[in-house]
Amino acid sequence: ASIERAGDVGEANLASLKPDRAAVRGIDARQDLHQRRLASAVLADDRQHLARRQVQRNIGQRQHATGHRESREQCGQSGRDGGKRDQAHAVRRQHQAVQAAIGGAGGQLGIGGIGMSAIARWFRDAGLRVAGYDKTPTPLTHQLIEEGIEVHFDDKIELIPGFVSKEKTLVVLTPAIPADHKEWNFLKQQGMQILKRSEVLGLLTKNYKTIAVAGTHGKTTTSSLVAHLLKNSGLDMVAFLGGITTNYGSNLVRNGQVNDATLVVAEADEFDRSFLRLYPQIAIVTSADADHLDIYGDHASMLKSYRDFILQIHNGGILVIHESVKQLATEISGIQVITYGRESGDY
Repeated sequence: ASIERAGDVGEANLASLKPDRAAVRGIDARQDLHQRRLASAVLADDRQHLARRQVQRNIGQRQHATGHRESREQCGQSGRDGGKRDQAHAVRRQHQAVQAAIGGAGGQLGIGGIGMSAIARWFRDAGLRVAGYDKTPTPLTHQLIEEGIEVHFDDKIELIPGFVSKEKTLVVLTPAIPADHKEWNFLKQQGMQILKRSEVLGLLTKNYKTIAVAGTHGKTTTSSLVAHLLKNSGLDMVAFLGGITTNYGSNLVRNGQVNDATLVVAEADEFDRSFLRLYPQIAIVTSADADHLDIYGDHASMLKSYRDFILQIHNGGILVIHESVKQLATEISGIQVITYGRESGDY
């Protein structure tokens, strides 16, 4: 997708159902026993790693509070190697790329995806010109076109909008785009700044209080419920959802103004470890059944990533977690853990 300069929007504007009963009831007793054993194995094998992640999370929050100079000092004090500092530099470069797009243009390859289209709508609402490619016309791409977003469906370089340029365009990519995609390869050859959707979502939520919803099932239902509660409470909020809500007819739900108090709701997707781009103040984990094993290899590795995600909650933050996977929060300090469920949850 591409976004054309429409004025200096600035960083302040960056982040401006059917019940899923399985997520509420939890998995059955057999699945629960299997999952508890896996979680216990992760705990036994990975305590040292979790301790390092705890240090990393604390450092990340100091970065947010005191700036990049102090973050580099803290990285040195923690004993992390130069790779951590390189990662910090990369994050800053990515943030600058998003800032450049906010003042200029951006494009999305795979704009018709449910997560991609929510970001496209956000950029459009920020006053920017957005365009993108998708393989197949759908009711969602039709809606995007009606909302003023340019969409084409043939992978042809000549269909890339003329306003796309290296200086003022950010390209957002979905992992579903194949390696031989003509437009993608052309944009890479032109030296365009290209970021994954998960990277952009992480940067969009960086400066706002974020409520991130994770789980192999129940994410969209739960995120939509949270968004509905916040919106109808009259709070300043924006929600990036993984589905089209029936009552709002969109996967981008907003209310009020974008300011320091704005709350952001985001689905924390475990696919491709995308949720590790998020550092929420509040996280919800609805479930952690085996999924995306083509990425993780086995269930234990997937559970380990869920633990890593939990460790990224800000100090003093809150974790709301289903009772069937509460072992994922064992030996994690600095946050409040609230369990829910029908058997042993706090609620």
